Amino acid sequence: MSTYQTSDSSGNFSYELNYTQHADGWKMNSISISERNSEIFSKKNLAGAYRAEAVLLAQGVNMCEALIACRSAHPSLTRMN
Repeated sequence: MSTYQTSDSSGNFSYELNYTQHADGWKMNSISISERNSEIFSKKNLAGAYRAEAVLLAQGVNMCEALIACRSAHPSLTRMN
């Protein structure tokens, strides 16, 4: 399993994507989002296969950014699971 870690531009949120390559493409095993080292969202066994690793990573980061934008619009959300 491979892991990709990155942070948003503010440095307040970090994302971790875990994924593997299969015969039919790249699959996302899990994603997690942390705010200042405290996990606020995690999801395992995401559906779908991606034709390229770069596409999987771009979609995963985009998903994390969308969830953070939703949380910013609704500050009362402390944990998003």
